[in-house]
Amino acid sequence: MTAENLPEDVHRFVIERDTSATMTMQRDAILKSRRSRSGISGSVRKILLAQPGHLPNMEEVASVLCITSRTLRRQLHTEDTSYRILVDEVRETLAEKLILTNRVSMEEIAERLGYAEHSNFFHAFKRWKGITPIAFRQQRLSEKD
Repeated sequence: MTAENLPEDVHRFVIERDTSATMTMQRDAILKSRRSRSGISGSVRKILLAQPGHLPNMEEVASVLCITSRTLRRQLHTEDTSYRILVDEVRETLAEKLILTNRVSMEEIAERLGYAEHSNFFHAFKRWKGITPIAFRQQRLSEKD
């Protein structure tokens, strides 16, 4: 049976699956490029990752870079990003690593990433990955088996 002879609903499923796979690959490429930032955004990312238990605010980061927070904001804008976006990216990266460490509870991960409530962490993670942190952990651990 060729693709043309497939029933309509099966043909649509195959197309949707292929489209989903393509979108996933594109998303992963975008995330990879974001993680390999250079310029001022790369410097900010390194500072944010230097102390995983403490994410400094923009003024602290600017101070480390010996510039004002306004200059930092302006330079990040020229690189089409913002401090908030970089913090979000760092949190996402750290969350993935911490989640795959079974010894760390979700509440502890939320606290380490600077979330006042673990429910805020769950919402942010679902926004990043489309699934809950618990489902992400289970999915990744089952892939390893």
